[in-house]
Amino acid sequence: MPKPPSPFGSAPLVDAEQIAAFLGCSVKHVRRLADLGQFPKPVKVGRLRRWRRQAVELWIETQQGGSNDAN
Repeated sequence: MPKPPSPFGSAPLVDAEQIAAFLGCSVKHVRRLADLGQFPKPVKVGRLRRWRRQAVELWIETQQGGSNDAN
Protein backbone atom coordinates (compact mmCIF):
# COMPACT_ATOMS: atom_id res chain seq x y z
CA MET A 1 0.00 0.00 0.00
CA PRO A 2 1.52 3.37 -0.98
CA LYS A 3 2.21 5.88 1.74
CA PRO A 4 -0.36 8.73 1.85
CA PRO A 5 0.89 12.20 0.91
CA SER A 6 2.40 14.30 3.65
CA PRO A 7 0.11 16.85 5.30
CA PHE A 8 3.08 19.23 5.08
CA GLY A 9 3.72 18.89 1.35
CA SER A 10 7.21 18.19 0.08
CA ALA A 11 9.13 20.87 2.00
CA PRO A 12 12.00 19.34 3.98
CA LEU A 13 11.44 21.75 6.90
CA VAL A 14 8.17 22.87 8.50
CA ASP A 15 7.42 25.58 11.04
CA ALA A 16 5.53 25.47 14.33
CA GLU A 17 2.48 27.10 12.76
CA GLN A 18 2.13 24.33 10.16
CA ILE A 19 2.57 21.64 12.80
CA ALA A 20 0.09 23.26 15.19
CA ALA A 21 -2.51 23.65 12.45
CA PHE A 22 -2.24 19.97 11.54
CA LEU A 23 -2.31 18.76 15.15
CA GLY A 24 -5.08 21.14 16.17
CA CYS A 25 -3.09 22.69 18.99
CA SER A 26 -1.36 25.98 19.68
CA VAL A 27 2.06 27.00 18.42
CA LYS A 28 3.06 27.44 22.06
CA HIS A 29 2.19 23.79 22.73
CA VAL A 30 4.39 22.59 19.85
CA ARG A 31 7.31 24.65 21.14
CA ARG A 32 6.72 23.48 24.71
CA LEU A 33 6.78 19.82 23.63
CA ALA A 34 10.06 20.43 21.80
CA ASP A 35 11.57 22.24 24.79
CA LEU A 36 10.58 19.34 27.07
CA GLY A 37 12.17 16.80 24.70
CA GLN A 38 8.80 15.20 23.92
CA PHE A 39 8.87 16.25 20.28
CA PRO A 40 11.60 16.16 17.61
CA LYS A 41 14.37 18.67 18.15
CA PRO A 42 14.08 21.73 15.90
CA VAL A 43 16.72 22.87 13.46
CA LYS A 44 17.96 26.43 13.89
CA VAL A 45 17.91 28.47 10.69
CA GLY A 46 19.33 31.78 11.81
CA ARG A 47 16.91 32.88 14.53
CA LEU A 48 14.13 30.63 13.23
CA ARG A 49 13.19 27.18 14.51
CA ARG A 50 12.10 24.65 11.91
CA TRP A 51 11.44 20.93 12.16
CA ARG A 52 12.44 18.21 9.73
CA ARG A 53 9.22 17.11 8.04
CA GLN A 54 10.20 13.44 8.14
CA ALA A 55 10.95 13.58 11.88
CA VAL A 56 7.56 15.18 12.57
CA GLU A 57 5.75 12.60 10.44
CA LEU A 58 7.54 9.76 12.25
CA TRP A 59 6.66 11.32 15.63
CA ILE A 60 2.99 11.52 14.61
CA GLU A 61 3.02 7.84 13.60
CA THR A 62 4.56 6.80 16.92
CA GLN A 63 1.90 8.73 18.86
CA GLN A 64 -0.81 6.53 17.40
CA GLY A 65 0.22 3.73 19.76
CA GLY A 66 0.59 1.20 16.97
CA SER A 67 -3.17 0.87 16.57
CA ASN A 68 -4.54 0.81 13.05
CA ASP A 69 -8.17 0.57 14.23
CA ALA A 70 -10.54 3.15 12.81
CA ASN A 71 -12.60 3.39 16.02
